[in-house]
Amino acid sequence: MNEIVNRRRDITPSTALRLARFFGLTADFWMNLRLRWDLYYAGQAEAKELARIQPCSAAA
Repeated sequence: MNEIVNRRRDITPSTALRLARFFGLTADFWMNLRLRWDLYYAGQAEAKELARIQPCSAAA
């Protein structure tokens, strides 16, 4: 757990299954936690590039 918290180890599907068993949560919980972290980090790292993208406006 220490390695995960300190970003030295990723939450893989295998790790998610083990954490789910140990903590009594679902593997989906752990995988979603990983996904949300990845999306947050990517958004922070790519904020300037993302700001330059013009959204597509829906046709009326």
